[in-house]
Formats: sequence, structure tokens, C-alpha cells
Amino acid sequence: MRVLPLLCLAALATSSSAKQEKEPVSQLQADFTLLDRGSGLRVEVFCQASSGSPPITYRLVRRSGHIHMQQTRNPGQPANFSFPLNQTSDWFRCQAENDVSVQHTPFTLVPPDAKNHHQMEEINYLMIMSS
Repeated sequence: MRVLPLLCLAALATSSSAKQEKEPVSQLQADFTLLDRGSGLRVEVFCQASSGSPPITYRLVRRSGHIHMQQTRNPGQPANFSFPLNQTSDWFRCQAENDVSVQHTPFTLVPPDAKNHHQMEEINYLMIMSS
């Protein structure tokens, strides 16, 4: 009877070490949406990596390198960013990072057509990129 607990401990140690393998952040998906909900134009950004070792930190980054917004999620959980649209346009990208790797989308101009952004009611565009 005393042998059984030792065998169980060995099995637990094997399972535990298998869980310690770190998985890089998977392909990143980002969806930028420009919406007018009556109170002015807003940009809504959905960023998601389908897998990777937790935690995954999502950042909405300006072309200047400034981190505009940041959220930390578990794999499979998207980050959702929302902010009012300024009178000026800017370039943004979504970035996902864990302890193993970093993925990012290309920079996207927000709004996509800076000259005509007041005439847009809703624009959706989807980018699926891997670095």
C-alpha cells in the first residue's frame, strides 16, 4: 500500500512538468470598426490570439510607439478597445505578447479615409496577419 502514493506522486510530477512548456502567441486577428452611435464617432478594436501560454498582454500601439491602451487576457479571450475618434487621423496596430513571443498586425490608418470620415456610418475591415 505504501508504493501506491509514490507512484501517484511520480505521475503528478510528470504531468506538472508537461504543463510548464511555454507556447508562443498564435496568429493575431484584429478588427477595427468605426461606429457612429449618436454621440460621435468611436473606434472599436477587437484583438485576439487563439492560443499561447497565459497571460497574453494585448496592446493598441500608435505608429510613434506610444501604447494607447492595454489589456491582459487568457488565451482565446479577445481584448476589446474603444475610444472616441479625434479630428486627426493616426496609425494603430494590435500587438499580443506573452513570455515566449510577440505578434502584431500591420499599422492601420484610423479612420481609413481621413478626408471623408465624417460621412461614414460604419466601416469594418478584418486583418489576419502573422509576423
